[in-house]
Amino acid sequence: GAKVGLRTSTQDNGEGSFSNDAALAVMNLQHHMPHQWDVALEARVLSAEDLGSETAIVASAYRHVGQHVKVGLGYNFGRFSDDLSDVSYNDEGVFLNIVGKF
Repeated sequence: GAKVGLRTSTQDNGEGSFSNDAALAVMNLQHHMPHQWDVALEARVLSAEDLGSETAIVASAYRHVGQHVKVGLGYNFGRFSDDLSDVSYNDEGVFLNIVGKF
């Protein structure tokens, strides 16, 4: 899978306006394993005016719980998330993800 995100914004810091645009591109590879397990690997590229250009890898494993839920644990090897409104750039580390599917 793949996704692309764009953010266009202008902010006023009290001394004048400045642009804070960003673009995100994500490539995702998922594989369904035996015994209700999925593994995923994601490559991300973020280009932001306040950060420059940066890449990240995200790896995760998910266990299906019944027909409608899967629970995953993963690690983000980059400083940024796929949420373009998050400009803290402190997102490296372990995450837990719960997905409902219908």
